[in-house]
Amino acid sequence: MMLPLVFIIPSAYAHCTAMAINGAMKDGSNLATQSIDADGTCDYRITKVPRRKRPAGIKDSEWLRPVYADEISYPRIKDPNRSPEYAEGKDGNNALLGHIPEVDETYAYWDGYYGLQNEHQLSIGESTCSARFFTVNKLKGGSALFWVGALTKIAMERCKTARCAVQLMGDLGYEYGYWAESTANLAGEALTVADPEEAWVFHILASPCGTKAVWGAQRVPKGELAAVPNAFVIRSMNLNDSENFLASPDIVEIANQYGGIPPVDGAEKHVFTREDLDFVQAFGAGEYTHAYYSNRRIWRIYDKIAPSLKLDPNTPYTVDAPHLPFSVKPDNPLELDDLFAIYRDFYAGTAYDLTTGLASGAFGNPARYDAGPAEKSMTNGGWERAIGIYRAGYIQLSQARKDHESGVLWVGPSRPEATVFVPVMSVNLHSTAPGNLGKGNQWEVDDGLYWTVQQLANFMELKFKNMQPEVNALQKELEKEGMYLVDELSSARGPDATALVGDVLDDYVTRATQKLDQLRRQLLVKYLNGYILNPTNNGIDSPGYPETWLTGVGFDTFCDDKDDACTAQQSILAQAQEYGAELMSQSLLNMKNTTNSIAPEIPASPEDQWAEHPHLAAPAPENATYNLRRKTPEQEYFQ
Repeated sequence: MMLPLVFIIPSAYAHCTAMAINGAMKDGSNLATQSIDADGTCDYRITKVPRRKRPAGIKDSEWLRPVYADEISYPRIKDPNRSPEYAEGKDGNNALLGHIPEVDETYAYWDGYYGLQNEHQLSIGESTCSARFFTVNKLKGGSALFWVGALTKIAMERCKTARCAVQLMGDLGYEYGYWAESTANLAGEALTVADPEEAWVFHILASPCGTKAVWGAQRVPKGELAAVPNAFVIRSMNLNDSENFLASPDIVEIANQYGGIPPVDGAEKHVFTREDLDFVQAFGAGEYTHAYYSNRRIWRIYDKIAPSLKLDPNTPYTVDAPHLPFSVKPDNPLELDDLFAIYRDFYAGTAYDLTTGLASGAFGNPARYDAGPAEKSMTNGGWERAIGIYRAGYIQLSQARKDHESGVLWVGPSRPEATVFVPVMSVNLHSTAPGNLGKGNQWEVDDGLYWTVQQLANFMELKFKNMQPEVNALQKELEKEGMYLVDELSSARGPDATALVGDVLDDYVTRATQKLDQLRRQLLVKYLNGYILNPTNNGIDSPGYPETWLTGVGFDTFCDDKDDACTAQQSILAQAQEYGAELMSQSLLNMKNTTNSIAPEIPASPEDQWAEHPHLAAPAPENATYNLRRKTPEQEYFQ
């Protein structure tokens, strides 16, 4: 019996879009990027983890590095030894899996859901993938120690280069075991890893025996960008070419014994070799959830930066054969604005545009919420998965720059359609993350950038297409200012550099937050209750709904089954309009012809006036009181 396929997106882990960029930027920088597209439990703080040095006299047995199971939900961790900012949190919040030997000295880095960027500009992004093998950690009965977040943080603490980070993370997973979620669609992980010289894509999953890791990595060709949206993307690997490929020691043996697609109809099983090992075919489990959930995003990213390739958006993701390229060269060198736009993309102008159709409502809302009971009951249901998504905790672009001592961490807290990408410079140039980026949580509303963006984005859902241009204009203005400040601050040196960079970017993040909040308030006034208000002239316009949406929801056929009632009502209203207009014209004429201050005489009896028009209204009751009095023209006629 074939089981039904229900395309439900799990919400416990991040469902991210990551990119690795090697020399494709106009300024020559390399980047590792990601969007943390998790549910509402994400700890979105950007936290400084300082250097750590082994004190004199501490024995090896006392100098250990703890490994925790959960550094995702708020509070991410409670461990003041990691960072003073991690002193908060409930007792017992940490799920300690074990320890490994610590090195004598570690590097400082910016921490988030994962390790983001360290003082040597090592940069990492992440994307959860489907995979064939999975296991559980030590607390759940398994033997594996490391999840991917812990690997990224230790790489930040110990490595200066992307190649070092790839090798270290792979070695640690192989030695101590790797675990993820125990479901095929969440069992694998991909990391994008960059430094000022190169960029890599790294894949990892549990070994079939559950005690080690299977991993592989490919260097992104110079001048190209590789996209990784919730699916393995490394295809043919030549493991004899260590300049461009790295992998776990027994990867070929495991691929041939356990990996690959089971042969059908008597066909021979594919044989993998060191010269040609297809990582996706050996260890991938297909699309992350439904068809095109991942591959459509790959297509969209590549089509935006290299439209000359004319790639097919309907190319399916398959494990048995290559689909879209591993990486592409942009038609033109990229700038930060291009990357910001990619992360705000909802397929606008394509056949998959989430701001069109009935599902977007009357005003182009691109949000498609997580599945509830109704969606889960629909076997073949699903939405298009855009790059920009409503459940982003933050978006991070870690920029490694060749000719600068400081990298730049561009952070866009919360939802892409409303956020501003603000710069955070080298971890050694800040005492804490600028402004309020290192504070707050998803359970309490505050005045920080995250919640300011949340409020604006949620409000934008009411009239997205109307508000988006105004929000985009402010985003570009603020991001342009951020780039200018980075250029100016990049030359900061000496003992005063930390104070200068901290003060300037603190002020910038605060002002960006205030301007976004001010815009939200202006939009609230402008689009109050469905109208368009103009405060400068007190004008009020009622734009109504788009015609296509009205016909789509049946507005134009409302009276089709109510012909008699609607016709009668329209007739009564027309008669009332005609009679009222006649009376108004006559009264205006009488007032114009009046030569004294005496108002027109009031009929002696209201019944006499209404007698000629019984179909319009009944006479007032006998005990009704009237407040009609004769007054001069300078006074109110009625009161």
